[in-house]
Amino acid sequence: MKPVWTPILLCVFLFAGGNRIKGKYSTSESTPVAKNLVIITLDGIRWQDVFKGADSSILNDPDYNDDTAISKLLYWNSDLAERRKLLMPFLWKVMAKKGQMMGNRDLGNNFNISNFYGISYPGYNEMFTGHSDAGIRSNKKHWNRNLNVLEYLSTLSEFNNKVAVFASWDVFPYILNTKRNGLKANCGYDSSNNGLTSDRFTKLQSLALQEEEHTATRDDRLTYAAAKIYLKTASPRVLVIGLGEADEMAHQGKYDQYLMRIKEYDNILSDLWLTIRADPALRDNTTILLTTDHGRGSGSKTWTDHNMLVKGSFQGWMGIMGPGIPALGEVKLDIDNYLEQLAQTIACILGKKFEIGDPAPPLALQ
Repeated sequence: MKPVWTPILLCVFLFAGGNRIKGKYSTSESTPVAKNLVIITLDGIRWQDVFKGADSSILNDPDYNDDTAISKLLYWNSDLAERRKLLMPFLWKVMAKKGQMMGNRDLGNNFNISNFYGISYPGYNEMFTGHSDAGIRSNKKHWNRNLNVLEYLSTLSEFNNKVAVFASWDVFPYILNTKRNGLKANCGYDSSNNGLTSDRFTKLQSLALQEEEHTATRDDRLTYAAAKIYLKTASPRVLVIGLGEADEMAHQGKYDQYLMRIKEYDNILSDLWLTIRADPALRDNTTILLTTDHGRGSGSKTWTDHNMLVKGSFQGWMGIMGPGIPALGEVKLDIDNYLEQLAQTIACILGKKFEIGDPAPPLALQ
């Protein structure tokens, strides 16, 4: 999915605008509590595409689009508000109105990545452990030494066997160290269902493998299909859905395919919300949290990449809606929030406090 990238010179950390020295966190004493939480991660989606829609300088470049005319027809409108709705209609018509969207840097509302590297493993580690780790500097499959908020929750009686992870990228089990904590996880083209998927799904996945190259990233549609079935049949308290094909398309320089995947993510978000609303056990007591693990290049020629040397790699974003979450819409406060604040935020949303490894404080959601 992502290149295994090891930095050579630590002296260049500041070059890409990473957050090495943080100011005061924006936090609050209380967080709106919900019974259930669904966390959706969209790997490597730029804040620019979320908040401003398709980038005309890339959309008009034939090097990044099979047919620029079709790309413009599908994704372009000169009005920014309408343009971003073309790409993510549910997010802007529903989620942004019922909840909050953080990370529009044009408004001074920054959502920063704190780790040194601007790649996936360090980003997900930061997201779920509440702190960055300078020793995690690549995407190699190694068992994470850091304890995470998901395994903390799984040790509590009310969350026992009620935490599950479905991810397209096959490195997630290593990031969350399922070998150590036994978290339920179905990631990548996993041949075993781990008790999380039906035999019918396993057969469907096998058929998909016959039709396409077996890569580190599973088809996102399969990942969501499995997660949706589990949500409806197993009633998890915490469900993580990690999607990643858009990042793959970006690395390949396929902007039209990257946008198409983002559009699909919006459809998934809409379907998930409707699924939750249709279930009395989930309706009105489930929070949805949407975010990314890292940014990517902010330029028309650098958008395909992300690492410590690429400006924009440390720029993230987040969306949230659920019971008690104030409907602030697009947050316009001139403040800095951080990806590492999500671990404690996840715990607080569920009425708990995650204190392992000195995590960053929770986000201010009201």
